[in-house]
Amino acid sequence: MGKSFVLDWIAKEAAGAGFRVLRCGFPDRTAPPLAPLAKALDDLVDGGGDRPHGPRSPTPPALTILSHIRALIRATSERPVALLLDDAHRADPESVIAFQLFSRAFGGLRGIMVGTLADRTVEDGPEGGPLWERTLELLSDEGTIRRLPLEGLDGPACRGVIEDAAGGELSGPEGDELVEGLVARTGGNPLFLREIVTLLKDQHQLLVEGGKLRLSPVPFVEGGSPIGGGWGRFPLPPTLRRLVLSRLDHVLPADLLLLQTAALIGGPFDLPPLVGVLSRTLRDVRATCRDLERLGLVRPCGDADATGVVGAAGAGDASEEAWEFSHDLVWEVVLRDASNSDLRTTSRKLAGWWSANRPEEVETIARLFHDAQEPLEGLAHVREAIDRALRSEATAAAETYFRWYFDLLALVGDRRGELPREALGLVDGLLVRRLRRETLAVLEELERAYPSEEMHWEVGWRQVHVLVSFDLTQAERKLDVLSRELETVPSDRRGVRPAQLAFVRCEVLGARLRWPESIAAGIESLALWGDLSSAWEKGRTLYEVGWAQLMLGRLPAAREFLEELRALTLRTEAPALLATSLVFEGTLSLMEGNLRAASRAYEEASTRLLELGAMEGYGIAKNNLAEVLVHQGKLEEARAALAEAELVGGRFGYPRVVQGCALKWAWLDAFEGRWADALLALEDAQKGARDGDFDEELLESQLLHAWAVGCAGAPEVGLRELETVRKASEKLQPHVRPCLFRVEGELLELAGRPGAREALERSLESARRFSGPEGQAGALRSIARWERRHGGVQAAESAEAEASRILGGTGGEGGRRPPLPHG
Repeated sequence: MGKSFVLDWIAKEAAGAGFRVLRCGFPDRTAPPLAPLAKALDDLVDGGGDRPHGPRSPTPPALTILSHIRALIRATSERPVALLLDDAHRADPESVIAFQLFSRAFGGLRGIMVGTLADRTVEDGPEGGPLWERTLELLSDEGTIRRLPLEGLDGPACRGVIEDAAGGELSGPEGDELVEGLVARTGGNPLFLREIVTLLKDQHQLLVEGGKLRLSPVPFVEGGSPIGGGWGRFPLPPTLRRLVLSRLDHVLPADLLLLQTAALIGGPFDLPPLVGVLSRTLRDVRATCRDLERLGLVRPCGDADATGVVGAAGAGDASEEAWEFSHDLVWEVVLRDASNSDLRTTSRKLAGWWSANRPEEVETIARLFHDAQEPLEGLAHVREAIDRALRSEATAAAETYFRWYFDLLALVGDRRGELPREALGLVDGLLVRRLRRETLAVLEELERAYPSEEMHWEVGWRQVHVLVSFDLTQAERKLDVLSRELETVPSDRRGVRPAQLAFVRCEVLGARLRWPESIAAGIESLALWGDLSSAWEKGRTLYEVGWAQLMLGRLPAAREFLEELRALTLRTEAPALLATSLVFEGTLSLMEGNLRAASRAYEEASTRLLELGAMEGYGIAKNNLAEVLVHQGKLEEARAALAEAELVGGRFGYPRVVQGCALKWAWLDAFEGRWADALLALEDAQKGARDGDFDEELLESQLLHAWAVGCAGAPEVGLRELETVRKASEKLQPHVRPCLFRVEGELLELAGRPGAREALERSLESARRFSGPEGQAGALRSIARWERRHGGVQAAESAEAEASRILGGTGGEGGRRPPLPHG
């Protein structure tokens, strides 16, 4: 579409250059042979005296052509001539032959002849098609003509069309954005470009101010609904709609239904769905597509893998060619204006066919059920489409599926008049996968769509759960609001709300490192829930309480909660809970000194989390695995795991993962003696911890920074930094103290100050209270190193033997270990 527009432009340019313009249009083959061509050239003949005097009589075609060529030769000697042939593929065979003669004649004349043809029509036309193709091949071989395929204009050319049509200049980022949006909308078709720009200008959407173009902020409205309002969305001009509809006028009703069914499929479509839904033969459907192609409505676009059609006569070969609409504007007009049947009924039929024959095409099935407004059938498919989009990182598609989901939920709600529990199930699935942004978006949409008191509560406590991981202050505010609201709810209507409140309070307190209070809140939540809670809620609570016990150094108690979490996982077979329990087991095994068990747990956890699409959890598991590998002396494997975790954290925007990776890189650099690199990595780790409000990670990075500064040659500076860590650790977490005392001993020794041995003894005493075997063994090794440096060989051997005994009792293993234990 737009060939005639190109000829209009050529005619305008030719006239401006002094050419005499002659236009010849071939609307169809019903006119007498050579009639359109003769009509265009009659002025030349009449003006030159070549036509015989007296009454006109029918002239043989050959004589007509010769007289026109003589007149053309004489006319071009006076003034250049431009002969323009519009829709030449519709020309009669006699006109095609005349085209050969005129083409050869123009080789020595002051003029140009331009014809527009639809290629596929030329090749497949029932009458003139083969003749045209032979003619074009012959003249091309002779060098008489050039065939120029019409393609979309590039950005600079489109900019020129826009500025010419609007009468102003585009500049700056807004101008670039306008060009980009219009190119995407029109495919660079100059006709479509000019018509859309003209409509925007007529509707005062595109304004000219001081010779500059800008788009009005007021949205474009058509048919009572806004369809614009931004630089990237533009209307469908009535002129283009009429152009497409004029072609649809030539389509039979049955073929129009086929076209509409193809439009419902959307993008490239193959033939079996049309065969199955319309109960037509494959040969008939293919022939119809060929007819529609000649009208410029569809075009073939390659092969497609298609399954066989069930219950359709004449389905034929299962592997069929793929087709698509010639332009998105054609597809839009077919859907909006060419409906000769119930779109909902057709959508439902199509969805049923896809479900029966291609169940793996979840996105197509989901959209068709959505378009058919079939909520009960469509909800499960849309949920699966959301899950697939999130797994493949197609966030834009996921947002579209979310909108479909809520459209269908609204219909379910209207029918059932009840709380849409289905949507809350989707939210819980997102929470398991730690998709924060998507979860918050869905929660806000739910509260807006269902403004009930019950939904407000269900949304609120889930928001706290999400906010804990990246905006603790906001989470605490929301928790305070929920606590006040709970006091106003009658006790007979509270249900599980106190349990939910205790659950999120446990998370908030744990995030603030108030471990004893966090444990109390978690125990309260477990007692209140009883058998009412879901596996996910109970499992998360067990994890939070067990983790708090771990941070307090109560490893046997932490192991008890891990065993309970494992039992719950086995009963429910919930994959997310299994992954959570494996991460817990890995960390606990590491603190117990059982490196083999820790490595196995983290490896399996990362595999499970990747299958779930829980990329943040996957990054954390890989990060922790890198730590275990360093303990085992497998440094190359540790670097590989750490690089993968860092890639995931940066790609998906998980600050805690990125910050943790910076800490581990620093740890690895320090272990290998690259102090300058370690200090740079630790500065990044501290900045990330401050930006993310991660108190625990900030404390650990400050502790390692003090140690690295001292080892790099400034032990006094390290000791001063250590005082800041000491003050924070007294308020925060006991399990840091063994590491702190060990670092203090190392720095005092490096500074040549007294008290190093006493600090190491305090480290061992603290490790026996708050750390597992790994921490105790680390403290003993530090004492052994001090003794060897000061000549206490026997004392050193005794400390090393005790360290080996402790680790041997846990299934631990030897290997190279860094001077600091798990922090």
